[in-house]
Amino acid sequence: MTGGWWTYAPRDFLMFSARTYHRLFALHNQALWPLPLLTHAVGLAALAPLARTGARVARFATGFLAVAWGLVAWSYFVRDYRTIHTFGYWFAAAFALEGALLAGVAARHPARGWRAGSIAPSVGPWLIAFGMLGLPLLGPVLGRPWWQAEWFGSAPDPTVTATFGVLLVRRSPWWLWLLPVVWTAYDGITLWLLRADDALVTPACAALALAARHVSARSASRTP
Repeated sequence: MTGGWWTYAPRDFLMFSARTYHRLFALHNQALWPLPLLTHAVGLAALAPLARTGARVARFATGFLAVAWGLVAWSYFVRDYRTIHTFGYWFAAAFALEGALLAGVAARHPARGWRAGSIAPSVGPWLIAFGMLGLPLLGPVLGRPWWQAEWFGSAPDPTVTATFGVLLVRRSPWWLWLLPVVWTAYDGITLWLLRADDALVTPACAALALAARHVSARSASRTP
């Protein structure tokens, strides 16, 4: 006779192992190659100008992010993640919704910047750079094969992290932050249960982005 529900640890409720989870990225990349590298390269070219011109090109960058979230919804969650997770389609719907929200903001709302001296426009480009350059390298640095690297516009974590950077530069409405923050919380918990070395990376990026937004918003509210 098996024990009651109270005998289970949170890790027992995971639907996949760490090996299965990381191998999914290899299968994902191999099936779509060279699309992951292409979307990453185009994303880098589209978002890099924000480091210099800020809010003036943020509207275009926001529109491009909308496409990236849609691509992740289809290429990662619908094609692959649903094969190891019961709620894969729900994650796909959430990412598609965020893409639609980003597209609506890009089309209807002019980009707003922060006042001079705000911390958000300084932190934003660093988060974009980490999402585009740091996260794809993180897996191989931790000993995983290159085929398991995560790419912007193809995998969720680099896309979400770069999104935080754009949301900071653009001074975006709070409701655009909800789904990215929820994803990083889920991602961090999942990787922690899988005992992954990088479990705290995306939650730390979210915390940094939220802190920068909060400090800049408080500073702006005090401006006469």
